Amino acid sequence: MARLRRSLIRPYLSTVVLIGVMSYTAFAAEVQTSQSLGDLARKQREEKERAAPKTTFDNDSLLPTPSTAAAPLNSGVETLPYQVKPISKSWPSCAAAVAEFNNSPDIAHTDQHIDASLKGSASPSGGGWSFAGTVTATNTLTLSLPEWPNIPNDPRLQIAWNSMLGALRRHEEGHVKIAIDGLRQLDGAIINGTGASGSAAKEDAQRKFGQLMQTLNSATQAEQNRYDALTNHGRKQSAAGGTDVSLICP
Repeated sequence: MARLRRSLIRPYLSTVVLIGVMSYTAFAAEVQTSQSLGDLARKQREEKERAAPKTTFDNDSLLPTPSTAAAPLNSGVETLPYQVKPISKSWPSCAAAVAEFNNSPDIAHTDQHIDASLKGSASPSGGGWSFAGTVTATNTLTLSLPEWPNIPNDPRLQIAWNSMLGALRRHEEGHVKIAIDGLRQLDGAIINGTGASGSAAKEDAQRKFGQLMQTLNSATQAEQNRYDALTNHGRKQSAAGGTDVSLICP
């Protein structure tokens, strides 16, 4: 669920700065067990055949390198700016991993922190006052993904785990792209306020800025929810052009 918090910093009379923080959690996918490795092998071959321009990631020592699979949501057009935060797990077996995945849908998630400021000035206008300001916004995106440091020394299981983890990561990248698209609507936005005085014009601009942040927050969360509904939190990622997230235990 998205949360929006705002705090006001009061500078000189001619300027206003408003800082906004927005974060949301995107849920990971359920996983399933199967005795067959045929589907896994087929999916890996298909991913390699689709491999095209690759995205560069941070902290890739924790996860499969991008070259192991295609990234249909990115298409290699841009490097997605996010950090990876590992969530260390100690499952004794693949079945135990599956059980926790099935009971903890938020075992992987994406968090967004937005810092937005409105800067401008107030001036007399038509018998009153007007305020003209521009929004500057930056964000920090963090993907929290499971890490299995004590994974059993079974090559088949390690292949299955890496395949699932790569698909899960790409599902979360879909949430990253939605967050970035929302930020682009905020950064550079022009906000005008009016009032009987300079202070009143600034307050009007502050109110409109707050409304813009809330509107963006609601619209972004609605799109995140739509994406999860379309992909069933990654279980049906193929609906968005990716690979369904599934852990296949050998």
